[in-house]
Amino acid sequence: MRLIPLIFALLITAAAPAQSTKNIMLKRLTPEGMVYFIKPLIYKGETGKVEVDFTFFQPKDTDSLRLTINATLEDKTIKGTPETFALQSSTTLPSDSLSLLYLEREGRKWRSRVSTIWHTPASLDALSGDHQLVLRYPSATITLTPRNKARKRLDVALTTIRYEVGR
Repeated sequence: MRLIPLIFALLITAAAPAQSTKNIMLKRLTPEGMVYFIKPLIYKGETGKVEVDFTFFQPKDTDSLRLTINATLEDKTIKGTPETFALQSSTTLPSDSLSLLYLEREGRKWRSRVSTIWHTPASLDALSGDHQLVLRYPSATITLTPRNKARKRLDVALTTIRYEVGR
């Protein structure tokens, strides 16, 4: 009789799903391939909090993986498009393309949104664990570091993506 509760507990534990990602990311199958959108996360920068979101795209019938990062920054002096945007972990991975989505003045600060793309699966590994996003402007360099909560959420999302794309 004592074995029945133990067996029941083991069955419940074995059937329990992995950590839910519904509050962290969205997944959509499109005619072109699979899209993984990681909801905006807060990174720390020299100028304060920065909102960053990530989109991974795996085209249909390929094993390639494209990463797009969008970041919204506020700063008193920096305005315009950065010269470079790189992922920095154990190695530095410069982006393949970079664009300024908008730039507007809000009081004494400039608010800008930049978008950058990597066409390499190495971006998946570069975002794991300790990493930084580095934006180089003519007048300054901004280094963004994920807050602890952001890092944990990103790790959960990356684990899911790695599992689904087979990396």
